[in-house]
Amino acid sequence: MSSLTCSIIINTYNPAPYLERLLSGFEHLRSTDFEVVVVNAPSTDHTANILEKI
Repeated sequence: MSSLTCSIIINTYNPAPYLERLLSGFEHLRSTDFEVVVVNAPSTDHTANILEKI
């Protein structure tokens, strides 16, 4: 059974210039009891490539 306390949902459209920085920021949180869900709209930048790496 999961012990998640919250979910962070990010709805995106062409966020590639900022997405890596945003996602790496979650590594600095003290709590690990969360999940991050990224909903990628039909982005035309390289957002999908960034999400495939994580």
